[in-house]
Formats: sequence, C-alpha cells, structure tokens
Amino acid sequence: MSDDTVKVLIVADASGVKAGTDAAKGSIQGLNPIVAQMGATFADASKQTTAALANMNVALGNTARAHNDEAKASGNAYVAKEMLRHSVRSMTDSYAAGMPVLNIFMEQMGRLTEVAEYSGGALGKVGAFMSSGWGMAVSLAVSAIVPLIGKLFEGADASEAMKQRQNELASYLDKTTGKINAQVTALGLLAHARDEGKKTDDKLKDYRSDRGNVISGVEKGINPQTVQGGGYSYKFDPGIPAAAKAEIQDYLGKYKAGLTNVATLYEKIREIAAANPANTGLQRLADTTLTLSQAAQTSAASFRGNQVEIARSAVAAGTATEAQKKLVEAATQHDHSVSRSIELQVALATATTATEKARAKLALVQESGKNIAETDTAGQAKFRAELTAASTALHQAEQAEKDLRKAKSETRAENAAAAKAEREAYRQALEDEKTKLDLAKGDDEKRVALAIAFADEMKRIHGKESDEYKRAYDEQVRITQEAAQHKAQIEIDLAETIRKLRDIDLSEEQHDAEFRRQMGAETARQLIEDEKRIAKAKYDAARVAIVSEIAATPESERVKRAALYNQLRVLDRQYQADRTALEQRAALQRTQIERTAIGSVASSWGQNIGKMLTLQQGFGASIKGMWQGLQQAIGNALATIMENWLVTHITTLLMGGAASKAAGAAEIATQAAIAGAGGVASMAAAPFPLDLGAPEFGAAMAAAAGSFGTMLTVPAFDVGALNISKDQLATVHSGEMIIPANEAGGWRAVLAAVPKFSLPASASPSYGMPANNNGAAGANGAGSGSGGDTHLHLTFNGPTDKASIAKWLLDNKHGVAAAGMAAHRGGHR
Repeated sequence: MSDDTVKVLIVADASGVKAGTDAAKGSIQGLNPIVAQMGATFADASKQTTAALANMNVALGNTARAHNDEAKASGNAYVAKEMLRHSVRSMTDSYAAGMPVLNIFMEQMGRLTEVAEYSGGALGKVGAFMSSGWGMAVSLAVSAIVPLIGKLFEGADASEAMKQRQNELASYLDKTTGKINAQVTALGLLAHARDEGKKTDDKLKDYRSDRGNVISGVEKGINPQTVQGGGYSYKFDPGIPAAAKAEIQDYLGKYKAGLTNVATLYEKIREIAAANPANTGLQRLADTTLTLSQAAQTSAASFRGNQVEIARSAVAAGTATEAQKKLVEAATQHDHSVSRSIELQVALATATTATEKARAKLALVQESGKNIAETDTAGQAKFRAELTAASTALHQAEQAEKDLRKAKSETRAENAAAAKAEREAYRQALEDEKTKLDLAKGDDEKRVALAIAFADEMKRIHGKESDEYKRAYDEQVRITQEAAQHKAQIEIDLAETIRKLRDIDLSEEQHDAEFRRQMGAETARQLIEDEKRIAKAKYDAARVAIVSEIAATPESERVKRAALYNQLRVLDRQYQADRTALEQRAALQRTQIERTAIGSVASSWGQNIGKMLTLQQGFGASIKGMWQGLQQAIGNALATIMENWLVTHITTLLMGGAASKAAGAAEIATQAAIAGAGGVASMAAAPFPLDLGAPEFGAAMAAAAGSFGTMLTVPAFDVGALNISKDQLATVHSGEMIIPANEAGGWRAVLAAVPKFSLPASASPSYGMPANNNGAAGANGAGSGSGGDTHLHLTFNGPTDKASIAKWLLDNKHGVAAAGMAAHRGGHR
C-alpha cells in the first residue's frame, strides 16, 4: 500500500468527508452526553502523551544515530516531535473550546501523517509508524476520540466509503495497543447501561400502573358501582356474597401491603369463584383479575430484567457495585440450575399418558441426582430410593399400557355396540321431538284461530266496550302467548337433542382417535389435530344450541336472555382457552424430538467438560465421551423419526386410509446425517477454555464430519460391512472382535454368505427383511451431505392381507426402524 493510498484511506477526500459528516449529523447530535463525559478520559490521555513524549527523546536519539546522515535524521526527528507536540496541544485546546470532535479528528490526522513521514524517513506505511514509539503517543492522544468513531457512522445514510475508512482506521489503531479495544468495550457497556437506566423509570411506572389497575379492578368487581351516562345514572351491584367479599378484601389488603404477589391474589379469587359457579359476578371478577394480573406480571418481569441487564453491563465494564455483582451472580446461578429442570417439568406437565408421565418423572429424578455430592450418604440413599421407585413406576405404567391396549381391543366391539344403541335412542328422540313440534303447530294454530274468531264474535254482538268482548280478547292473548311459549320450548328441546346427538358422535370419534393412538396406529401429533377438529365441532354445536334458545326466548324475558348471553360468552372463552392449550401441546409435540436430542447432548457434553476441568478425566477421554453422547442422541432421534414415519404412512396405506405420499426414509436419514456433520464441524470453533484449535484436532474433526453419513456408528460383524472403505472413528459393541487388515481377506470369504440382518423374533406368522448390498452408506445413495434412496425389501411368509401386515408392522415398528437405519448405514444399526 503506497503512502498516498494510506493518506486517502485515513484522511479521506474533501467530498467524502462532507458526505460522511452530513450523514452522521443525527448520530453526532446524540453523542453530546458521551462527549461531555469524555473530558476526564481526554485529560488522562494528554498526561500519558506528555510522559510518552519524554520517553521519545531517547528513542529519537537512537533512531538518529542509526541513520547515515545523523544531522538530517536528528533534524527530521526534532521537527516531528515539535509537530506532534503542537498537534496534541491543538487538539486539547480545540476540545476545550467546544469544537466538534469529528472536526478535531479530521483536522489533526493530516498533521499526524506528516509526523509519520518526518520521523520514519522512508518508512512510508502507516502500520510501521503506528508500531513505533510515535504510534503509541498518537494512540494515547486520540484514545478519547476512537470510541466515538463507530457512533459517527451508525446513521442509515452513511456512505460505504466512509464506513470503509472507519474500518481501516480502526484496524491499525487497534493494533497499537490493547487498551483501545478494552476502552471501547467498556464505554460501550456503560453507554448500554445508561440507555437501560433511562428505561427504568418508564418500566417502574408501567408496573405501578398495572399494579394499581389490579387493585382498582378487584375493588370495582366486589363493590356496588354507580354508572352515569346519557343524563341518567344507575347503581350496579355485582352480587358478591358477603363471605366471599370479605375473603377477597383480606387478600387484596395483603397485596396492597406487599405481603403477597399478584399471582397468589388471582389464584385465591379463582378458587373462590370456582366454589361459587352460579355467581356470575365472581366469574366475571376472576376473568378480569386474570387479564390484569397477566399485565402486572409482564411489567414486573420487564422491570426486573431491566435491572439485571444494567447490572450485567456494569459488571462487564468493571464498574459494578457489590449489589449489582450479587444480582448478576444470583440470576446466572438461577438460570443455570433451573433451565434443565424447567425443561423436564414442562415435559412432565405436557405428558398425556401414564407412561409418558412416568418416563418424564424418571428423567427428573435422574437429573436431581447429578447435584448430589458423593460424600452425601443420606442424599445418595434417598436418590437411589427415588430412582428405584421411578423406574418401577415406569415399568408398571408400560405394563399397564400394554394390558390396557389388549383390554380395549377385546372390548371395542361391545363399546361400539353400546354407542350405536345410544345414538339410535337419541335419533329416535329427535324424530319424536320433530313430530311433537309438527303436532303442536297444528293444535296451537287451531286454538289461536278459535280464540280470535270468538273474540271477533263477542265484539260484533256486544260491542267493543263490552265486558264480554274484553274477556274474550284477554283469553285470545293468553292462548296466543301459551302457543308461542309452547312452540319455543319444543324448538329449544329439539336443538338440545340435536346437540346431545352431535356430542355423542364426536365423543365416539374422539374415543376412536385415542384408541388408534394407544394401539400405535396414530401419533400423538395426529391425535392433537383430531382433538382440535373435534373441539371445534363441539363448540359449533353448543353455540348453535345457545343461539337457537336465545332466538326462541321473548325479548320480555330479559333475565333469561342475559343468562343465555353469559353462557355464550363463557362458551367462547372456554373454547379459546382449550384451543390455546391444544396449540401449546402441538408446539411441544412438534419439538419433542429436537428438545430430547438437545437435552441429551447438553447433558453429555456438560458432564464430560466438567470432569475434564476438574481433572477427573483426560482430554482424549472427554472428547470421546462428548462424541459418543452426540452420536447416541442423533441415533435416538433418527429412530424416533423413522418409527413415526412407519406409523404415519405405512400403516395408513396398508389399512386403506388416506393415500398420502410417504416421504422416503433415506431422505430422513440423509438430513439427519447432514445435521450431524454440521454439529461435528462446529466443534472446532466451540468456545471451550481449551486449545481445540490444534491442527491435529481440526483435522480429526473435519474427517469425522466428512464421514458422518456413513458413521453414526461403524458397521460391525453382527450386521454386515465386510470392508471398511476408509479410516474413521469406531464404536465397538460388546462381544465383537477387531481383525487386522492383513487377516481380514480370508474372513470376508468365509462370511460372505452369512445373512447380515434379521428382525427380532415375534409372534407367528413371522416376516423377514434382508439387508441391502452391504456397501457403505454412500454406495446406497445416502452418503454424507448427499441425498439418495435406500431400498428395503420385505419378505412375508405368513398371511398377506392388509390387517395381518398392518398388525405385524405395528408390533415390530422398533425393529423395522432399526432395519431401515441398518440398510441406510450399510448394514449397521
């Protein structure tokens, strides 16, 4: 890079400076507070510069004697020293006079470049100058300005040329001293803390406002209120029972005094409302408190997060108080210790079967055992007892689930017959109601017609003002009202019967879906979709029934109509709550495989790294343990994916269901291999406190990533793979042996005809599945990082009807999944 080029990059041309200055005006205006706080730093920099200049005299003398022309060199050095001293003094004076920082910097950089030329003679490059003693002095002089450079070019309209110059400038200034980077980082952190601090008042105001809304909302919900509007005023009494009101006021007083939180207040109100389901005022109060408490909890969490963020920035900048340090330490420890426990608690809470709950409980017990010291004899004994109990509970739940499947299969015909009889009974009742309605219409219409005719006759004979006509007219009105009420009641009964019939159909459909899932013919995700569809149908049917009853209720019956409208609102809220819960279950189900794999990898890596850092385990053993944990997690996830694929597609097709196009198992396995390779490749860049950047480690990781598609675990004799085509990591199974390459040829000839895979033994009839061509995964169309197809050939020796094949597939789905993975991996499980 020539001298002229360097000057252009640093000083910039006149038009570039103007463009960059104009674009940065908005950012510069916001820097005034920061610039004001830089005074002390600038003064310190000037003091350090003076000291550095004193040391320069010695360096200049040595430099001058090293030149052939000592007089010329000394003269140039003296000129350079005086220019630098003048430049620093000018910068200090300009700053004190209030001159904009950008202008000071750009004005002085030209002079500093001339200093470089005078001091170095033929040095030329700015890098050489900045690495010298002069460079240190210049760095100290501008150290108060450098942190502002990034701010000057943050505007969206800043030109790319100015950004490039800023980058070039920062690159060589950063190389002069490590102090600049540290200073920039610290100032940035403090600026961030100040920005967060400005939000504190607003967040605190939000929380206090939300807290006040909770208090006023509860008080309005339990006390009579006077409502005014349109020139009128009326008093509204929510009708809260005296005992319930007193209990709520007691908890509200505790909340006002800060003796309890808003979540506890809501829970108490909800419990009181649940104990009085007929009281609409309490139900409305519970709904209102829920909404207000959620807002208060959100604003409180936001305020606490703001305080933690400020404390983190202060700690990172080295300016934290003891209270801030303790706050960050507590938050960090809490996050670390709770994160895994929360994940397992969520899995336990979202489990839908006894087996899933028992499995999640066992995982929680196992996780709790990691925090028990080996010297804690009592804790270890308690942990072992809990572990035994959880394992026994899981075994019992699995056995009970198996027995339940068998029992449900045997009683399914009886249940179906009973449900059919119940549906027929309601259908008959529906027909009866329709008949009653038709008959009622005819009878009531005749009665009304006769009453009208009689009243008209009395009017004609006795006159409009006669008592006879008035009595006949009153009777006409009574008969007409009775007919209308009779008709409305029958229509209500008809709508209710239709709703009950629809509920029976939907309940039977839901029962069928649950049965299919328990029998393994449907996944949990499919069951959730069925539940969402059935819940929507039930909601629609119930809503139609209520709307029909509202339509049949006269406007004069205001109390009844108000109660019906309230039922409609409750129904809408309940449906939305059920819908939200199903969506949350669906989201957790969609990510279950990923969360399980991530948790497994995190646990395995955490244990191995912890052992290595505490010298309980060597580096090689730790890396091996981390690799095996990753390998096992990917293998388990792949098995789950393939089992779900079998249940979702193969069984559906064989049983004549919806002809959905099955995704290929090879594609699933290939994508898993690609993901695994990416995970291994990223290990070299992992932020471990170790030297993992060694060439040997990087080469080993690259080789592992490249061969991942063929090497989830290396093929072994019991499943085939007579020839390993290239070097790779190996997992040796119990009972296997390793044969040297020079002796392997004879064994290949002997083993060539041996079958390489068979499914586990199952109930007769049995079926077999041969392995593929025993080549590497790449030869089977699914190499590392590439797509392809894996062909599985099923041989059925028993009945080949759809029901028998479907039953066999479901009974052996774990084995079929293992066979698919074995074929895809060249015969290895």
